[in-house]
Amino acid sequence: MAKRGKPQARRQGSSGTPVWAWLLIGLFGFTGFVATAAIERDLGVRESGHFLPGHGGLLERLDSLIFSAPLFFHFVYDQFY
Repeated sequence: MAKRGKPQARRQGSSGTPVWAWLLIGLFGFTGFVATAAIERDLGVRESGHFLPGHGGLLERLDSLIFSAPLFFHFVYDQFY
């Protein structure tokens, strides 16, 4: 019967990991903004809502999260769980 050793610890990110993660998440946030703006222009929608007057609606406040939130989730999950 083989001996069971201690379970190996999950790898922790290097000190440079947060820098590239922040850059990548920021890039995805910008991409989300551009993608939703392109969809709105293609559909001819000037404002997607009137919940926040003068701000273009609620979608414009959350458009960068559409792309960056899933990436942030997977980054955190990979690093800490």
